[in-house]
Amino acid sequence: MSDHSPLAGVGTGLTGPPQYEVCTPGVLPVDQIGFVEAIHRQFLQTLARRLGDCLATPVGTDLSGIEQMQFPDFLNSCDGEACLIPLNAEPTGGRAILELSPGFVQRVLGILIGVPQNAVRQERRVTGIERHILRECFDNIVLDLRDAWAIRGVDFAPEPMTNGDEQTQFVMEGSAVVVSSLLSLGGAQECMRLAVPALLVRLAVKDPNATVVASQAAVRPRLLEGMRTADVRVEAVLGGSSLRMRDLLTLEPGQVLTLGPPANCSVECVINGVSKFRGELVSNGRNQALQIGSPIETRSSPRA
Repeated sequence: MSDHSPLAGVGTGLTGPPQYEVCTPGVLPVDQIGFVEAIHRQFLQTLARRLGDCLATPVGTDLSGIEQMQFPDFLNSCDGEACLIPLNAEPTGGRAILELSPGFVQRVLGILIGVPQNAVRQERRVTGIERHILRECFDNIVLDLRDAWAIRGVDFAPEPMTNGDEQTQFVMEGSAVVVSSLLSLGGAQECMRLAVPALLVRLAVKDPNATVVASQAAVRPRLLEGMRTADVRVEAVLGGSSLRMRDLLTLEPGQVLTLGPPANCSVECVINGVSKFRGELVSNGRNQALQIGSPIETRSSPRA
């Protein structure tokens, strides 16, 4: 585990931080700290399930504390061997930092590469190759973090990973809200900390209606990206023709039915039973194709 102790904070039964004064520059009032607590508890619940499924082992999570400090003080308090993941924070355009203790990183790495549970683990700084092995795990943590904050219009995006083994030295200023959590994995508790700009929290709680709209805009690209691999059924509806029942009963293979529409006429393009486009049948050698013309905006109900 990290050699710094868990932070005392909200909802833990420990001695809480001093009362915050609203008038103090960069310091948030108690109700806004409670807002961060509620979001982070939801994040931890989801993260426990996702990591448990990803690692095929039980994972427990618990919020251990919240406090405010300056970003330089937070960076100075980070374990020298910890893995720091920088996150671009929108809509402020700032940066958040996710700190994973070396014990947590080494335990996850051991599970992924099949190290025996009773093997002696050396807590050290993760290498560039190991960061690539751990990337899916890191992405899952960031994904759950984004989902928890998206309801308030806040989005986190991981910065590109460095190619070398040396960890980037961060230069950051301003006030930060630091959330500390305990992760139970393989019979041991490890530490995870998240430092977010205090300004980001202020904006998230200031105008709920505006942030919900922003959150929908943030989620939409991810939703569309997830739908790109979906399959849909596309049909070109040629139209029908009338036929007497006695002629239908006498149809044999090889006979030709004449359809109503003439050649090269406009036809409808139906997607999953819904008329979406008008187009024209074209021929490309031995293949028939539909050339899309214009969208159909007036018909949105499935065809019978």
